[in-house]
Amino acid sequence: MDNELNEIFHQVTIRICGSLDIETAMGNTFEYLLRILPLEGLYLSYEDTSPQPKISFAIVSRQGVTYKAWDAYISDAARATMRELKTRYNSGEAVLLNNPDLHPELKEFSHHMLPVSHIASNLGISLTLDGVTVGALNIWAKNPNCFTRRHASILRMLREPFAIAMANIRQHHELLELKNRVTDDNRYLSQELMAVVGDHIIGEKGGLNEVMQKIHQVSPLDTPVLILGETGAGKEVIANAIHNQSNRHKGPFIKVNCGAIPENLIDTELFGHEKGAFTGAATLKRGRFERAHNGTIFLDEIGELPLSAQVRLLRVLQQHEIERVGGTQVIPVHIRVIAATHRDLWQMVEDGLFRKDLMFRLNVFPVVIPPLRQRLQDIPDLVAHFVSKKATEMKLQTPPPVDTACVAKLSQYRWPGNIRELENVVERALIRSMGRPSDLPLIFEPVCDCGAVAPTAAPVQSAEPLEPLDQHMRSYIERVLSFTQGKIHGPNGAASILRINSSTLRTRMIKLGISFRKSSHF
Repeated sequence: MDNELNEIFHQVTIRICGSLDIETAMGNTFEYLLRILPLEGLYLSYEDTSPQPKISFAIVSRQGVTYKAWDAYISDAARATMRELKTRYNSGEAVLLNNPDLHPELKEFSHHMLPVSHIASNLGISLTLDGVTVGALNIWAKNPNCFTRRHASILRMLREPFAIAMANIRQHHELLELKNRVTDDNRYLSQELMAVVGDHIIGEKGGLNEVMQKIHQVSPLDTPVLILGETGAGKEVIANAIHNQSNRHKGPFIKVNCGAIPENLIDTELFGHEKGAFTGAATLKRGRFERAHNGTIFLDEIGELPLSAQVRLLRVLQQHEIERVGGTQVIPVHIRVIAATHRDLWQMVEDGLFRKDLMFRLNVFPVVIPPLRQRLQDIPDLVAHFVSKKATEMKLQTPPPVDTACVAKLSQYRWPGNIRELENVVERALIRSMGRPSDLPLIFEPVCDCGAVAPTAAPVQSAEPLEPLDQHMRSYIERVLSFTQGKIHGPNGAASILRINSSTLRTRMIKLGISFRKSSHF
């Protein structure tokens, strides 16, 4: 008998430890055990750190090797029985269940875990390594009373090789998964870096001086930042500057355009999904929040985020954790959130389109970017920057010089498209200059070609100097606030006199740089 057991131990060890591929190792072992044990299949499981008590690793039968996760929806009675069995397994003894009438948990076990309609005999034992339980080994049969004490002795003898194989296979899979994640992240981040506008801020000592002061204040912290500004004003550049000056600059900087993702895909894009979570989910996918772990996530156009996704974003900000679509495991994420929008979020809150609690979470440190028409002094530097950038993209050996008189005329335009529009004007001028001698100055044609109407005749003289609309609005709001002694809402408040919502008035005051007086009512 000793020689026979030694031979069984030798043969099983060779097969189960002979390959790091689970299908190969389990298949070879099962074929051998069929010769010496009256089993129908072999079930190998491993302990998991999630709230679920155990997850199936592999099931092998005559139909081949399959994988199946532990079903979280088994009955409470069956779950209680499973906990009792686990206690018996952890004692180190083989657990023999040979009668389904005496052990009703066999029905639940086969229905939820095994690729058969029912089992009548089951023999199982825990797998331990260095005193730590790493999984469990079960064999089963369809007929009752199939297993004996001798079979239990054989199973106990095989604990060590199966435990070693289990630990090796798990470690191998973890390394492969880590390698795949690193490769995936490198590929993803490389694509992201190709799209980064750059960390050099044009106008940091000019029209963006106040903005840069705020950036220096908030960058070292983990505080959420809300960037407000018109379309094309450079919100992404500011977000990139905050990340680069933060303690997270070595971590990932993940950008999400909330308005560019279809609503039915927003959850899986932001939070990821588990394998099999829905039709077409062939593999596990890590979402943008998970990719941004230990870094920064930039949520551009946050006002376009659906209400359903706003709820889950609020959980990320409050609890710093996510759950993938179709998953139950809580995944901690250590990230900083920077959001941006050109929309009036306070008005959206009043209209029921944006959650008030999320607004308060995001609006901790707002940064308002002035439009280009309010920082015209930066146009010469911006033009020089874009000429150099676009010339490099067009593979021009020497960027053409810029006509300074022509640049001065650009300051007479209102720039509704902001910096993005100016960049397009520079690119068009470079395209039209190709083929001309390189020493001729670059000439910008009338900006009205970009979709705006530029006056061709002399402007009509007014009795009073004309002010920009923002300046006129600022003066009028300040007059009203002076009349109300700083009171914003309520009867006889500034919002009531102006006939606008008080939240909308606050947003406009921030945008126009109007300070809140101490006597203001919030």
